[in-house]
Amino acid sequence: MKHTFVLGILILSFGMYGCAKEENFAEQPAVESNPPHGVQMTEKSNALSHWILEEADIRFYSTKTDKNDNDIVEEGVFNTYSGYLDKQGNLKMEIELDSVDTDISIRDQRIKEWLFETARFPKVEIQSQMDHDWINALGVHEEASKVQPLTISFHGKTIQTEASLKIIKLDDNTINVMTQEPVHINLLELEMMQGLNSLTEVMDLKSISYLVPVKFQGKFKKP
Repeated sequence: MKHTFVLGILILSFGMYGCAKEENFAEQPAVESNPPHGVQMTEKSNALSHWILEEADIRFYSTKTDKNDNDIVEEGVFNTYSGYLDKQGNLKMEIELDSVDTDISIRDQRIKEWLFETARFPKVEIQSQMDHDWINALGVHEEASKVQPLTISFHGKTIQTEASLKIIKLDDNTINVMTQEPVHINLLELEMMQGLNSLTEVMDLKSISYLVPVKFQGKFKKP
C-alpha cells in the first residue's frame, strides 16, 4: 500500500492521543545538542558521511472519534533521532520511539507500552537511495522537489512508501529537507490494531483512525 510521506520519518500518531491529558547508527558515536524547543537528538559521523542530520521537526497526527461522532485531531512529536546521507547516496535515519511527546505523560506511556511496544521495537528505521550529486549541484538558495522512495522498518514490519520532498540549499554546507505533504502510516498494515483498540477502549472513544499522517522537516549539514 502506498503512503505519502514526510521524510525522516517516519513515522506516526497513533490514536494514542485520546488518552488522558499526557539513532543511532552503530558505526557512529552519539552526540547530544540543544536545538529549539528542547529537542534532543543523536548525531553521527563516519568517514563516508557527507550530510549529517543536525536538527529535525518530526510530527504525527491522530484522529479520534468520540461517542457523539465528533472528530478530534491531536499532534505529537519525536524528540530523539539521527540520520545521514553518505557520498554513495545512502540515506539512513532512526527515530527513538521512547522519545514520543504528546504533552501528556500518561498518554505517552500508554502509546509506548500498548501501541509502539518499545520494549520489543525501540525505533523506526528509514532508508532510501538518493542522488547525492544532484543535491550537491544545487546552488545556494536554490530549491527542488523530488518524489523519493522510502523503506520504513517499524514494529517488526518493513513497508515501502514514497515521500514528496522539497530540498533547499541554505548555504554551501546546509540543506533543508521537508515533506510537501504528509506520509500516511497504516497501523493496520503494521499489525498494531491491538494496541490501538486498547487505547480506544481506555479513552471511551468510538474509534481512532489507523491512518497516521507524519510530517518531517530537517537540516542536514556537512561535518
